[in-house]
Amino acid sequence: MSDGPVSRFNGIEYAAGDERLLQSVLMQRSGAGAFAARSGRRPGAPAAAVSGLDVTVPADGGVIYDDALGGGAFLWALPSPKVVTLDARPPSGTSRRDLIVARIYDVEGNRKLAIEAIKGVHGPTPSPEPVPSLAMVLYDVTVPASGALGVVASTTRTVASGGILPVETTAERNALPSPHVGLAVWNAQTGVLEIHAGGGVWKRQLTVDAAWTAMIVGAAYTAGNGFNSYDPASLLSGSEVKLSGGVRINSGNLAVDNVPVRLVAAHYPSKRVFLDAVGSGSARVRLRIEPTGHEDAGRVFLHAAPSATTSWVNFDGLSFRKS
Repeated sequence: MSDGPVSRFNGIEYAAGDERLLQSVLMQRSGAGAFAARSGRRPGAPAAAVSGLDVTVPADGGVIYDDALGGGAFLWALPSPKVVTLDARPPSGTSRRDLIVARIYDVEGNRKLAIEAIKGVHGPTPSPEPVPSLAMVLYDVTVPASGALGVVASTTRTVASGGILPVETTAERNALPSPHVGLAVWNAQTGVLEIHAGGGVWKRQLTVDAAWTAMIVGAAYTAGNGFNSYDPASLLSGSEVKLSGGVRINSGNLAVDNVPVRLVAAHYPSKRVFLDAVGSGSARVRLRIEPTGHEDAGRVFLHAAPSATTSWVNFDGLSFRKS
């Protein structure tokens, strides 16, 4: 008697549940169960097309796993686009949130994949209905009394075990259940590849930009300064962000809490940074850069009054560590 299913012996008929267990061996883990798998769509799914109350779901595929049922996960594939027609619009002054889901039916006489809508209850501030067992959300659709539908695609993705898992935010990464050591994620919020080192610690991997990236110059400022004519820019080299160029205020002089420039998101620091820069007449200018997650993330502030009157600041030679 075998201690478990093996893929695959000749002359043996395999139960569907055994096949799913075997497939789960190669799926992204999610949770503490021996065969728990992460539900989600494959990365890179195209957007849905919308016309009136019709939402066309593109050809796609993914994984559905239900903790309550245990066992292995279901792989599903939609080989051609499917048009889902939503119910009539709600009364004036209200809206409704419908979910378009991929749903597995696995009961005697009804075993299938269905791409279908779960109609919500209309109201002034509606919420969607609960997601049923063996289903995953593809789109959360706001149906107004008039006007265009608001279609928000699910960003939950899944990959094979050992693949790089895309996550939208650091919060989504931190919410991954029981991440294994070595799990790699691409964090869209930070623009960095991160690997789980155990104990909830994520290690950012070194990246090097191919070219300098222009900083975003504030409306009251002009790129370049009295020291050089270079536009302000930043470069990521490993875990270090290097700065160059300069900026000048269009009228008057720099003062505390002026915001001359902002970094691109991929260069935001993980904690607040302070830098000492130079202005006209060798004035010392203390700068502050706010970290990822702050409402002013990536903005470069004048943290303290310059040591002397200056209308510009130079960034050449400045650098900081992202994390």
